[in-house]
Amino acid sequence: MDRVDQFEGFRPRRDYVLTVDAGELSVTETEARNLGAVRLAAGSVDDVELDL
Repeated sequence: MDRVDQFEGFRPRRDYVLTVDAGELSVTETEARNLGAVRLAAGSVDDVELDL
């Protein structure tokens, strides 16, 4: 049963810690995790260039 339905006060973002083993990540997810400390220098969404 889903904890959100089962426990009225359960808040996943507050009460649950997500744990993922590095072996479960795709190459893209691993690269994103490794760059996690790097922040984008974009001041707004309009500053992000997209290859369309």
